Amino acid sequence: LAKNHFVWNVSKFDFNSYGKKRLDSLRQGDRVGLRITEGGDLSFSVNGEDQGVAMRGVYKQGWDVYIVVDHYGNCASTRIIKASLGSSQGHHALKIKDKEIQQLRDKIKDLEETMAEFQKANVALTESNKSLIQAVQKLQLDNDRYTHVLQTIQPHWVIRGSEVKITEEVLGKGSWGEIKVAMFRGTRVA
Repeated sequence: LAKNHFVWNVSKFDFNSYGKKRLDSLRQGDRVGLRITEGGDLSFSVNGEDQGVAMRGVYKQGWDVYIVVDHYGNCASTRIIKASLGSSQGHHALKIKDKEIQQLRDKIKDLEETMAEFQKANVALTESNKSLIQAVQKLQLDNDRYTHVLQTIQPHWVIRGSEVKITEEVLGKGSWGEIKVAMFRGTRVA
């Protein structure tokens, strides 16, 4: 803000006597707030402390409002941090939005924590899965070894004569001989 450069170039504004803090004594990092009341009056705040009404009747419903910043003296830059509605309804709406934003941030934090837990569980399951795969591979190797050993000891198709007990019961006769009932490991065979 500069002398003689307020809204509508109001040159009669007493810059030096306005507010509790002189606006020309601001330092880097100080925050200046502008507020238009429901009645259309313009007021300022410095670092959150209201400085009172600066001008009356600067706004009527339906008018467009623009912020113009004039750098003077030692001011090198200005940053507009947050624009908000000046009415109490607007203030209430912003509080609701701030609350919704905080709720979303909380949900994001909860989701991040849940994701971290899932990642830890995934690592544990991956390690457990590796152990199970190794155990199955070992069982397969052991099974292959035992199968090979059994096959080398006695082929599966070789039947020892002592395992077959032939009975006298004749099932049938042919040109080459008789077919009799026999017992093989407890089962009737021909």
